[in-house]
Amino acid sequence: MNRTLLMVLTMATTPTWACGELTVENAWIRAAPPGATALAGFATFSNPHEQSVLIQGASAAGFGAVEMHSMSIDEAGVMRMRRLDLVEVKVGEAQTMAPGGNHLMLLAPQKSYKAGDTIDVALTLCEEKQQTVRFIVADSAPNGEMSSTEHDHAHHH
Repeated sequence: MNRTLLMVLTMATTPTWACGELTVENAWIRAAPPGATALAGFATFSNPHEQSVLIQGASAAGFGAVEMHSMSIDEAGVMRMRRLDLVEVKVGEAQTMAPGGNHLMLLAPQKSYKAGDTIDVALTLCEEKQQTVRFIVADSAPNGEMSSTEHDHAHHH
């Protein structure tokens, strides 16, 4: 069997459900005071592929753990945070992790970070793939973006 035919047959048997990488925009981590026990990370994840992509976890060197969380307000008006096991990014859609909503929690940092530092976070996609995303540490969202909570606060004071 010649090499070209072997390559074509190999490519033809590659599963079409293989997980693609996400497009990532505005990846940032809020600067925290020295000694903070957790940092919050935000980004917009878009899926330009033909199959949904699942974010099933994350890790970062220098942190005890990285978890995905959601924020919501319960019936009594109390903000609640819960851990997410996965986040689905559907075909042609985007999932935004933003202050007051879904976000990454980078737990037990081994050092302090200041605005301008970068942190590489490895996302686990569809159980089989790692995608490393570089987050920048900043005092506020890039491009002047802010959550609705921050927006309301800024306009009421």
